[in-house]
Amino acid sequence: MSRHELTALYAPLVLDPHICARLEKLAEAAGRSVSELAGAVLRDFIAENQRQLAEIDAGIADADAGRLLDYDEVKAEIEGKLSALSAKR
Repeated sequence: MSRHELTALYAPLVLDPHICARLEKLAEAAGRSVSELAGAVLRDFIAENQRQLAEIDAGIADADAGRLLDYDEVKAEIEGKLSALSAKR
């Protein structure tokens, strides 16, 4: 079966009992079924991981093209921002 033919997948999941209980509690609080909530969580997890992989690929492409940042400049900028945040507290 190709990914284009797949419209719905019914697959049993083996979950830790503590995770199951937490998922059931969240589903109840959200007024959704456990299946619906688990599907949403899985969808969001996959989307986030795909986004991260795309960012990694973009970073590798930048590095391959020679678009790199100097470590000392980045460090100084971050330290400056952290100092500014600390000063606000």
